[in-house]
Amino acid sequence: DILQVELGGEAWVQVDAMQGLSLPAEVTHISPTATIQSGVVNYKVKVEVESLKPEGFQLREGLTVTVSIIVDERNDANYWDAQAKG
Repeated sequence: DILQVELGGEAWVQVDAMQGLSLPAEVTHISPTATIQSGVVNYKVKVEVESLKPEGFQLREGLTVTVSIIVDERNDANYWDAQAKG
């Protein structure tokens, strides 16, 4: 939900070509206007990678990435294991 995304918010960028590589990022722009494609409302959101590790790694144009934007985090949530019996 775009209303939960905030400027300065935490994000993670996973680079498909580097399996297991997750780079910390920050939300730097949220478009004020939406685009609609096939009935789906989209907002452009830009993130800036905060740190490139491993050393020497470069993000290059054309790389496929998946961006996860953290909108809520809970440390006190109860955990219930559906596999547990008892």
